[in-house]
Amino acid sequence: FVIGLFTDECEGSAMWMAPVAEDNCPGVVVSQISGPAQGSNLVPGSYLIRYRAIDASGNTAECSFTLKVVDTEEPTMICPSNLVMETNPGTCGWSSPAGSLSPWFSGSNCTASVTWEATAPDGTVTTGKDDVSGYVFAKGMTRIRYIITETASGQSSVCSFSVTIVDREAPVVTCQPAIIKNTDPWVCMEKVTLLPPTVTDNCGLQSFQMTYRVFNPDNSISGPFPAKSADYGFAIGISQVEWSVTDVSGNSSQCFREVRITTDPNLLRPFA
Repeated sequence: FVIGLFTDECEGSAMWMAPVAEDNCPGVVVSQISGPAQGSNLVPGSYLIRYRAIDASGNTAECSFTLKVVDTEEPTMICPSNLVMETNPGTCGWSSPAGSLSPWFSGSNCTASVTWEATAPDGTVTTGKDDVSGYVFAKGMTRIRYIITETASGQSSVCSFSVTIVDREAPVVTCQPAIIKNTDPWVCMEKVTLLPPTVTDNCGLQSFQMTYRVFNPDNSISGPFPAKSADYGFAIGISQVEWSVTDVSGNSSQCFREVRITTDPNLLRPFA
């Protein structure tokens, strides 16, 4: 027969009626010859209990039955709340500190083990034991599952939460050195091919937007223009070129490059 466990304990106890023996002569004695005694505390499992009857003449008969102790109390697992974190400086991910993502609660009345499963934004699945803290999360949303499983009964409980990593680190933009050029004779403008700035970003440069604007000597502003259209006619005087770079996460940075266009003053004198 089957019995359960004490509440919040990993053991149970049972009492049963001993077998009754019949014989043609009086004086039959029935005794238990194997298995746990009645009322003993038992851990989950199956126990074979055997009885033997012996009469006054020494004749014997035996019977047996199986006592099954089962754990029906499921384990409990409570996960942390969903979490949003920024990337670590200079990287495109977040390294979770020790203990930062431990289960809020895990418990079982019997011996149990805890495992975890992390499904990264690209679908890659990583598994481990006990605590996912220390895992390095990529940018995007990673789904975490904690599973507690009882060793004997196989009962389990699952909880899940998400860790979303956002990139708020702007790209680093470094403009080229200043340009100083002279115009051709009798020309008040000089066409210059602008070299784009150097750019680095913590999440790489697979996809980014680069534009530029020109603050002209007369205080007018031209642009923005796409970086691929980097030929511009500069008027005589000092212009400032503002380069702007926006990464795939929408973070932007700017730098400025000076362009100085000069000419021979004698060529600017009007004719009489």
